[in-house]
Amino acid sequence: MKKLLFSSITFFSCIFIANAQDPWTPSVTDGFGNVNNQIVKCMTPFKGDLYAGAADYAGELYKSSTGNMGSWSLMFNAPYVSRIDALGTTTDGGGYIYLSAYASGSDVPKVYGSPDGTTWTNYYQASNAVSYIVPFKGTGAVDSVYLFEDGPFGTIIHRSLFSTYDPLDTLGSWQTVLDFSIVEPYTLVTSTLVSGGKLYIGTGSAELWSTTNGTVWTKNDSVANGFSNPNNMQITALGSFSGYIYAGTYNYSDGAQIWRSSDEIHWTMVQQYPAYDKITAFAVAGGELWATMHSNGSYAGAIVKSSDGITFTISNSNGFGDANNQGDYGNMVVFGNNLYYGQRNYAYAAIAHPPTGGTRAPALTTGGQIWRYCLGVPPTLSLGADHTICSGTSVTLNAGAGASAYYWSNGATTQTTSVSAPGNYFCTITNAIGCSANDTVAVFNTPAPTILLGNLPPALCKG
Repeated sequence: MKKLLFSSITFFSCIFIANAQDPWTPSVTDGFGNVNNQIVKCMTPFKGDLYAGAADYAGELYKSSTGNMGSWSLMFNAPYVSRIDALGTTTDGGGYIYLSAYASGSDVPKVYGSPDGTTWTNYYQASNAVSYIVPFKGTGAVDSVYLFEDGPFGTIIHRSLFSTYDPLDTLGSWQTVLDFSIVEPYTLVTSTLVSGGKLYIGTGSAELWSTTNGTVWTKNDSVANGFSNPNNMQITALGSFSGYIYAGTYNYSDGAQIWRSSDEIHWTMVQQYPAYDKITAFAVAGGELWATMHSNGSYAGAIVKSSDGITFTISNSNGFGDANNQGDYGNMVVFGNNLYYGQRNYAYAAIAHPPTGGTRAPALTTGGQIWRYCLGVPPTLSLGADHTICSGTSVTLNAGAGASAYYWSNGATTQTTSVSAPGNYFCTITNAIGCSANDTVAVFNTPAPTILLGNLPPALCKG
């Protein structure tokens, strides 16, 4: 076990530097057309496409070759499946993608595998939700797939070779490598990371464990009791950047914290965010470390970035204009020339006639959302001034020439679109390197003028 060797920690209390929001553009804003897909819970690139798993009442998997608005196709769904909890990929054996499908009722949770993202085969049949899928070689020549199954008494980690389809373990292919229901009952795994030939896991009891071979696991005592802060209840994100391991915490009392270490023994807290309770993900993109956060109130989550791993600035803190984007289940992945961010869009509606009783209205949600940030040079777009037209007439909106792809909010995919109904119309354009820009224009209707002839003098007729 690694022992805590430092006696003091340098604390950095975070104060956001006021700056403009980065130009993030939408990829999905409506749960892939199904509001029951309240969460975009996981994303991964695979063989030139970006895959995204949805939850919370309609577990479905979608893919896109561009990430553009309107380009997503349904690749997996099944009866009784309500969540896609995790995705994982390996390049071994020509490449496989795996998904964790949570089902109840007349089905059970399963992990499926596919060599092409289209044809899916049962890879593992579980009794409980599988929250993470992590391919990891360790000391082996090829990947084993590690499955993190959340049982009622703790997470159990199973592994099998990437190519072994033995869902019921009839061939004895599956090995239990760590069982928290025995080692530390009621401990759940809440984050994972593969870096430097090691597999790291953070837990719901704010511990850090690691392994180099997948079977012998070491608990890092330097991170015991949430970095000696019992208010750090979980390690909810792990990342690697510039020679450091980063750990993000869930801390409702003090605010979410970011810690780092170059040797896994000496840890320093580099940021604390009192307005946010959880670091949900880390990613490295464009030479910077990115972190996403969940708000501890009824306002938007946040995305921050850092070039040195210490000083972080805001990339987005307004929920992309929607306060229901509170950063819950935030996850990030790099695909092409963009950093993609998926999350839940959700807010509880008010209860009628409190406190004497009543029913809660349906939840407020557009469906899960994906937004992206260009790591290259984005295009520019201006739809010009708002328009006022007479009822019964139309106006042509023009996004300008030169883009590789167009997507209008009315479904048009051309440079121009003709509209007659009043409302706000947005357009997203994409350039040749896959980066986007968007703008919105309003169209107003005014009634056509009415000519009244009733007060004219009587006509004088000849004779």
